[in-house]
Amino acid sequence: MATRNIFKKPSTFFDDIDNLREYGEEKGVYHGFQSLDDYISFKEGCTTIIYGAPYSGKSQFTFEVLVNLSEYYGQRHAIYSPETGSKERIAAEVMAVFCRKRNIFNDSEYSINERMFENAKDFLDKHFFIAEDYEGITVEDFFSSIESIESEYNIKINNSVIDHMGLLNQDLSSFGGREDKWISHALKVVNNDALKNNRHNIVVAHVISQKPIITNGVSWFPPAHPREIAGGQNYFRLGQQIILVYRPPANLPDETGVPYEENAVIISVRKSKPKGIGKLGQVKIFYDWKTNRYYEIDSITQDISYAKSKEVEQKKLF
Repeated sequence: MATRNIFKKPSTFFDDIDNLREYGEEKGVYHGFQSLDDYISFKEGCTTIIYGAPYSGKSQFTFEVLVNLSEYYGQRHAIYSPETGSKERIAAEVMAVFCRKRNIFNDSEYSINERMFENAKDFLDKHFFIAEDYEGITVEDFFSSIESIESEYNIKINNSVIDHMGLLNQDLSSFGGREDKWISHALKVVNNDALKNNRHNIVVAHVISQKPIITNGVSWFPPAHPREIAGGQNYFRLGQQIILVYRPPANLPDETGVPYEENAVIISVRKSKPKGIGKLGQVKIFYDWKTNRYYEIDSITQDISYAKSKEVEQKKLF
């Protein structure tokens, strides 16, 4: 059996080195949040882990980013999210985010009207594929299905979402009964697919049970370290861009002594690889339940702004 040679003589890729010197490390695509632009980008060929406690808003943040990437760049996505619910439940969440409404039900002023509903269905059908058969799906099945989609429809899936890894079928018998070894294997599959197919893969993850802190009679949980992601430290070791979505308790003082607002959400970058994709740090944004969207507040002018494309941002300058 012939041995595959994995090595390359540097002179065969001098052009790539020249381009790196000339243009620097290529950043991923913009996601719509101006205050997060320096910290986060979504780059094909890479993997992002978005983690947090239950009800912190990590799935909501993920869906909004996907909708933005479709609106700005026409990107397509494949979603596996039993955590959210049935395929129609996932579709309803995405459609509500797209329409900037609380839900798709025609039951209040914050819901979608008939025209919005039809436009949202068209948008959803153009940009999203949603898994419906959750029974016995392995991580290999997930990516094999994506390749089948691409072949059948002659398209490229730019982003995939696994929400969350623990809901995939785990045959631990091949890993000595150890979940941590299976997670290490699964994350390597996720990373390898990103590289092989030039895709950006997103893994949404929970954190382990934390011990609450009592401050002035208020019980709260601190921001979790990536090593506290449920399933072991492999997420921190094998993850590339790792983002914590943290909802601080209202009225708890922040590091400057100012109480957190009731709808404040902290987006914290805990690991940033490859070099140039972003940087470590955190930004406070806010959730608006009426529009089902996050927004930012300018620290100087106190102006409120919702996610928008860079083209829209540029027009504001002229």
